[in-house]
Amino acid sequence: MRWLTKIKIFDSRKKEDFENQVNEFLLQGHEIIDIKYSASVLNNFGFLVYSAMIIYK
Repeated sequence: MRWLTKIKIFDSRKKEDFENQVNEFLLQGHEIIDIKYSASVLNNFGFLVYSAMIIYK
């Protein structure tokens, strides 16, 4: 059986929630190919949004 490459996207304004979500996913034992991480300013109020795209099999 041929494995397909998949992606999982996470985003959160709360750093702790973001870390927990990503760590929980990583502990599931997927074969991780790459992780793209970003912290961005959402608007003029300076809200940060943490995001990650995990590419896995």
